[in-house]
Amino acid sequence: MGTIDFLEEGIRDEAPSPVPEDLASTLQVAPGGHALELRRNYLDKDATSQIISLSILPAEHYCYEITLRRQA
Repeated sequence: MGTIDFLEEGIRDEAPSPVPEDLASTLQVAPGGHALELRRNYLDKDATSQIISLSILPAEHYCYEITLRRQA
């Protein structure tokens, strides 16, 4: 894996796509409840994806805070 030089991040409300039954129990929400989808794409200096992550966050439990610090 190469060096991570920057991060692209997107957050969107997944209201049109309700929480699937297989995730509802894990997320502690009713099936069909609302969730937020958080996608992160960590890229190297050539804009090549090195890590891609997807998080599904129940909307009623959601609080998003982030601190990013680049260390040389």
